Amino acid sequence: MLPLELVDTILDFVESSVTLAACTLVCRDWLASARFHLLSHIQLESAKIDSFLEHLDSDGTRFTATLANVVSLRIDGFDLSSAPTVLPYKFPNLQFLSFKAFQADSFNVIVTWLLANPSLRSLTLSGDWDDSEGESAAAVYEGPTLPNLTHLDLDCPLQALLCWLLSQPIGPTPSSLVLRDAIWDEEVSIIGRYFAVVGNRLESLVLSFPRKASRTLDLTQLSNLRSLTFECYSPAMPRLVLHASQSPGLIKLENLTMTFLGMLAVFPTEEDRLAWRQLNEHLCSAQSEFRQLRTIRFRGMSPNVDGKQLLPLPIGVASIETENTCMP
Repeated sequence: MLPLELVDTILDFVESSVTLAACTLVCRDWLASARFHLLSHIQLESAKIDSFLEHLDSDGTRFTATLANVVSLRIDGFDLSSAPTVLPYKFPNLQFLSFKAFQADSFNVIVTWLLANPSLRSLTLSGDWDDSEGESAAAVYEGPTLPNLTHLDLDCPLQALLCWLLSQPIGPTPSSLVLRDAIWDEEVSIIGRYFAVVGNRLESLVLSFPRKASRTLDLTQLSNLRSLTFECYSPAMPRLVLHASQSPGLIKLENLTMTFLGMLAVFPTEEDRLAWRQLNEHLCSAQSEFRQLRTIRFRGMSPNVDGKQLLPLPIGVASIETENTCMP
């Protein structure tokens, strides 16, 4: 018989649910491990959620025991407010939670999921809730079970969520933060306050700006940042965020090793070219401060235009990588 540790390692590489189901029949010793791998990751799309909830209601005890194996849950296209109130409490070992294209009556629905799952490490929110209650949507939670989230991926209203996290006596301080198409002028202040709290912990930051955002975020407090990604819909945001006169502290990110720059410009204009040149000049002028910067990656618009390299390689940078998604 193989040691159970080796069995677990083997099953880690089995992606087919049919194969995992067959593994449960190998022998009694394989049953628990194969069942865990089979049911540890659940993805529910809108068409399957009702069936899942009916099964939970009709076979509650047995099904609840099975859900203890779940470490990753993704729910797509669902009104979270319509879910049974007991649902967030059915996953005692949940570590990765993702809600895509969701709706909710209130931010308190999200709070319930957070408080019900103290083992949670990664949270992805892409959707919307009724934000009419504003910053006071959720009360301060004084218990010891607030999850220590290490990764936040947010494409949702930020005001209530960040205010609530800041109001906690000991709130999550993630090492990875993604803000996707969610930054508006009225949210800049609360984001700055949140950066002040998580600044010495945050190592990876992704910022995706809507077209008409006009404010600059202060990144000077993110002292341990190693990976910085900008994605934008016009050339204005890289100039606003990286321009030395408006954000001089940015050049003090001494631990930065990789910068990913994504400009979603289908046909590069002269303004686009000028923006990239200014950005490169800023990186070159700050190269003594970007002491660890080794890689610059581009997506959306190539640094090579008409066969000519648009950006010279900054001093100290080992490579410029290109993922060009532009139309020819």
